[in-house]
Amino acid sequence: MIISKIEKQSKRANRYNLYVDGKFYLGIDENILVKYALYKGLEVTPDRLAHIRYDEEVNKYYNQALNYLSYGLRTVNQMRQYLHKHLPQDRASREEDIEHILNKLRDQALVDDVYYGQAYVRTKMRINRKGPLLIEQELRQKGLNAEKIQLALAEYPLAQGQENLRHLAEKFTKKHRKLSRKMQSLKLNQHLQSKGYPQDWIASVDYHDLLTNDVDDQELVEAEATKLYQRKSRIYQGNQLKQIIRQNLYRKGFNQDDIESCLQDHLDWFAEK
Repeated sequence: MIISKIEKQSKRANRYNLYVDGKFYLGIDENILVKYALYKGLEVTPDRLAHIRYDEEVNKYYNQALNYLSYGLRTVNQMRQYLHKHLPQDRASREEDIEHILNKLRDQALVDDVYYGQAYVRTKMRINRKGPLLIEQELRQKGLNAEKIQLALAEYPLAQGQENLRHLAEKFTKKHRKLSRKMQSLKLNQHLQSKGYPQDWIASVDYHDLLTNDVDDQELVEAEATKLYQRKSRIYQGNQLKQIIRQNLYRKGFNQDDIESCLQDHLDWFAEK
């Protein structure tokens, strides 16, 4: 069998049409042409042609992987999932091909879980202000192992975390001015934990100046108690109504003395009808 013609494709750069014994055999990439040192007149065996076809197919999947990477960094796990999705299910060498492509990408430093993790941490801590615990969870979901996650999280300094915590606290307290100081503090702590910050980081920042209410706590108790009365008095009355209002106010974080003072001022609410 003789390579009778090698023709450059007109519409695709670095692609060639390979002819064997006067008939079109296969379109190949330039690197396959170079790897096998192909030229017109070269004698080739069927086994040699089979190897050329196999390498061309793997090269096609490799180029698909490069295209996937062109849209952003990927973890090894993400790339493996992508290849599993795009390589034919009935391909006998499917798993071997996937590992070959992944190893090639690793060797070229095109996929690197530590680098990916470090870049991810820097973005999430600065742009999204996420805490290290939440970022750790997200990296685990992306397939990074514990060792690589810890290497990535080394990019997250406490000082950046404290800056983020202060920023998040300022936004939160501005939206929750109508809460009692105690409840503000409790809900702020819960909010910061939900953003992925460990308790020791949260405790390292002073928020007291942010928790100062514009409204007196007694006024807040009065307003909240009135709303509760308007809702609950349709269902309850007497001591049962009083106890329900008391419990609701306490759960909202109001001071016990303020609650009892408010209830005492509204004994008429609980008079048996």
